[in-house]
Amino acid sequence: PTPTPTPTPKTPTLARKMKKPAAPATPSITKKKKKKSSKLRPITETSLNEGQPTCGQPSPLGATRLENESVNFALRTQNATSVTLVLYSEEDFKNGKITAEIDLDPESGFRTERTKDEAVIWHVEVPNLSEKCLYGYRVNGPKFSGHGFDFNKVVLDPYAKHVCCNREGYGKTNKLAETDLERNWPQYASGVPALYSSENTFNWEGVESPKYDLADLTIYEGHVRGIGRTYEDMIEKLPYLKSIGVNCIELLPIHEFNELEYSDENKRNPESGELRRNFWGYSTVNFFTPMTKYAKVGEADCGRKSNDEFKKLVRECHRNDIEVILDVVFNHTAEGNEKGLTLSFRGVDNRTFYMTAPTGEFYNYSGCGNTLNCNHPMVADLIVDSLKHFVEEYHVDGFRFDLASILTREASYYKGEEEPAVEEFSLLASTQPNSVNDNLASSIAENGMQEEVLYDQEEVLFDEEEVLYDQ
Repeated sequence: PTPTPTPTPKTPTLARKMKKPAAPATPSITKKKKKKSSKLRPITETSLNEGQPTCGQPSPLGATRLENESVNFALRTQNATSVTLVLYSEEDFKNGKITAEIDLDPESGFRTERTKDEAVIWHVEVPNLSEKCLYGYRVNGPKFSGHGFDFNKVVLDPYAKHVCCNREGYGKTNKLAETDLERNWPQYASGVPALYSSENTFNWEGVESPKYDLADLTIYEGHVRGIGRTYEDMIEKLPYLKSIGVNCIELLPIHEFNELEYSDENKRNPESGELRRNFWGYSTVNFFTPMTKYAKVGEADCGRKSNDEFKKLVRECHRNDIEVILDVVFNHTAEGNEKGLTLSFRGVDNRTFYMTAPTGEFYNYSGCGNTLNCNHPMVADLIVDSLKHFVEEYHVDGFRFDLASILTREASYYKGEEEPAVEEFSLLASTQPNSVNDNLASSIAENGMQEEVLYDQEEVLFDEEEVLYDQ
């Protein structure tokens, strides 16, 4: 049957015409010319590789091991002005030290503006790079409102495939840290791919998915730590699940997250002495890596062994004629609102990854502090790439999308490069609670509006949770 069309919400009508504020007078400033690439360090061989790094390729994103044993790094960020690749040896990472840094010179071929989709990608190829190596990025950019660039922080690659964070296991803190925040949120980094010639590739043993029709599934929703504590332990429970008629397991979130995000040394469990933990996992740090702390092997081999342990779980599910569906959370991340942590997405390109207001605050449609900007091409590509990765690399059978309505939100393209337009202030004022209206009214006055903007409130049909359309 033909669905009934959804009525289009009416837009507010202006009671009388607005006049744009007069531009404030500004003193003339003589700008000094920047010396070309003067602050960039020469690109040289590091202690972790043999040979001088070259420009590499803008695709694929993330870290890719090539047949010549080089590793190609590619990072997409629409608004960054400089990028530095940070490398760690395993030992240095455990001790909180950086092993080497490679500044990417945009004027020497290390930055590509792709014509077909206007993507901006920074890239470098590091020859003969050790597989016992981890990496992250320093990213710098505009300091306008709403951007989150901080060159002092080393951020996790959004396309990281093996994640380490220097904690010994689930619920364990970083013993080298000096503060609660650093103990619970130590530095994240990603392991590079294993050597191309390595024989340690996972063996699927010819086991394939049973590939049931959707209508024939009997789905059991479960949590890794609720069923068996680790991926390895879960395998022991599969015969029982099969015996009660289950032919599909839907796993609650297994993307990398931090179970200690709400922990406080002063609020330990009075009986066990344990820190409070986020059990459920709806607070993603990375969308390409299975939760490292759910693996019995932990962060062994730069995080690669934990990935293999999850593959083993999927393989054994399929061996028992049980499909695997993942509960995925593409509506928000663990970075919180504009006052939250800089772990990955915020530091790579805050305005692109998240839906932000013209004045820099986060739109919180998810109810969890931030909202992923799902329909921006860069974020949409990341979501699709993540889904493909888990199907191709981990052989999972399907996905359940948490708060899927976020995926339908209009993309936010505001870059914060200039003061918000009068129309943007007015639209925000018409759709916010009175307390916010008062603040916006003050902002409007400060921005020099010469006439009050009146809205016919009866014409405003937006619900408080509905999208605020970008004018």
